[in-house]
Amino acid sequence: MITHSRTTLPGTRFPRSRRSGQAMVEFALVLPVMILIILGMIEYSRAYYSSSLLQNAAREGARYGILHPDWVDDADNADPDNVTARTQRFIAGLNMNNLTITVSYPDGNTSRGSRLRVQVTYPYQSIVPFLNNYTLRGQSTMHIEA
Repeated sequence: MITHSRTTLPGTRFPRSRRSGQAMVEFALVLPVMILIILGMIEYSRAYYSSSLLQNAAREGARYGILHPDWVDDADNADPDNVTARTQRFIAGLNMNNLTITVSYPDGNTSRGSRLRVQVTYPYQSIVPFLNNYTLRGQSTMHIEA
């Protein structure tokens, strides 16, 4: 009668079956760390994209506002939303209901050389449940040219 015994690898004290169990335990310990790193990379990418989108939209709105500070509609009424509408046009992929666009004139008037400021804020919501939600801002200030 032939009996099979566990074989040990040279230089080790444990049989092969115990070594494969050790690899599974090590993998189980490393897996949560790997998942956290991958989720962190995804979350950072989303936040960076949203922040860049807000900054570019604020810049486009301010650029439009300095070229058309006294833009009026067909009824010759001043249109306070021209810069806001232009800013919203450059925002894609974010919830527009949570977006706040503020247009201000720090110098108090719309004459040539005065400043126009466009600020866009957005409450960023993380997909990772234990990370805090925070507010992203994009701001641009330019001098009126027209």
